[in-house]
Amino acid sequence: MKQVLVYAAIGGGPVIFGALTYYRHRVRKGNFENQGFFHSSMKLLQGYTSGVQILGKPINARSVDMRDRAHNHTTGLTARMKVPLDGSNKSGFLHSWSTRPVAGDEWEVNKLDLEVDGHTWTFFINPNASSKYSKTITEEINKEIETELTITSMVESTSESIDMDDSSQTETSTSDQELKYV
Repeated sequence: MKQVLVYAAIGGGPVIFGALTYYRHRVRKGNFENQGFFHSSMKLLQGYTSGVQILGKPINARSVDMRDRAHNHTTGLTARMKVPLDGSNKSGFLHSWSTRPVAGDEWEVNKLDLEVDGHTWTFFINPNASSKYSKTITEEINKEIETELTITSMVESTSESIDMDDSSQTETSTSDQELKYV
């Protein structure tokens, strides 16, 4: 009988420890993803037209890796996160830096970066925090991204114009089409 109890303790101990560790990780991750800084960051991303076009709609946030403490942590007054994203065109990451003056107050997103295909660029800096944060990339990479989006938009507009020309015999100039950048 004693031997059975010893084996149960030896075998059951790691199982219980693993279950508790998994549960703690899930609770911590769930709390992290339910915070205001997570939702505000995702909302700002949805309003970033160029980013939405690059990733493609719909954009889905995958699970945040809570083991990546360098990118995913909060002190209660500051928060940093790296959210994996999946779009219909591409995948990437949303990097976010947020603060709040007092625990319990609303979170303010200070800076947002988008990382796609190894390129990272800043698309949002809160005017209230602009002295503390700077852009992540050079203007050359930003210009390349804008040029790629403009070309893509022109091709899509041209194909829509051709469809319209066939049905209504009216011309639409692609130079009149503009992308709005945030």
